Amino acid sequence: HDPEHRQVRARVWSLTGDFVEQIRAFTREMETRIDQAVEKRTKQELNRENFYLCFGESDRLPGLFIQKLGDHLLIQYFAFYWQRHTKDIVKFIQNSVKNHFNMEFIPEQIWIQTRAGKQTPPNCLNKGIEESVFELEEFGVKYKLQLGKLYDHGIYTDMAAIREQLEYPLNQSKSFLNL
Repeated sequence: HDPEHRQVRARVWSLTGDFVEQIRAFTREMETRIDQAVEKRTKQELNRENFYLCFGESDRLPGLFIQKLGDHLLIQYFAFYWQRHTKDIVKFIQNSVKNHFNMEFIPEQIWIQTRAGKQTPPNCLNKGIEESVFELEEFGVKYKLQLGKLYDHGIYTDMAAIREQLEYPLNQSKSFLNL
């Protein structure tokens, strides 16, 4: 149930089973679904440092998107509901990424953004950090990203296939303006 969202009132968690038991086991099931989503990404051969670890409904995590952006994680809520579970989500994604990718992410590298509602920039889990500027590489091309200042961070992960097709001309360039 997501009563604060302007357009979406609820998202589907399950269509079968004992509802009372599912509520009781929600946190454990959320951990399982996050781990399954991350494990699925280990089977893909990605020649890039930015990709989704969790992709909402397609990973049975409605409204929850988690991106690996180089050495940063960006957790995005397209449903306000997830905000109350931030502590668990962070713990589960940290554990899963460590188990499947042998990578550790500390609070200074984890950013949270609510994408439902006002267009606000992501916030670092470490409240003392307001902004992070860093580079990541995709198909041999380096991109400069910025978290914390603007609503969008500068690269659309779901457009990677198009950028892959442009790999050769981009590699021949000294700079590139992403419009």
